[in-house]
Amino acid sequence: MNYFLFGEKSMYWVGYRVIALDGSNPGSKCLLGPFNSYESAKKEKSNNRARDMEQTAIFKADSEEKAELLLKTEQFSRL
Repeated sequence: MNYFLFGEKSMYWVGYRVIALDGSNPGSKCLLGPFNSYESAKKEKSNNRARDMEQTAIFKADSEEKAELLLKTEQFSRL
């Protein structure tokens, strides 16, 4: 899917994974996005919180492929 109609533009993304409540067995890393603004990403991140979920900080990437690469380096937390 092409999200960038008028040249490359950085979009906002969030990573998440579902875990066991004791912190063991982290699931696969998944992307949430893209979002046009930081505020949109922040709202969606907040709406998708759950006790058994870890999320990354909101980060920028100009394509889904680059976001997938960055996701591999992002730290996850329950905050």
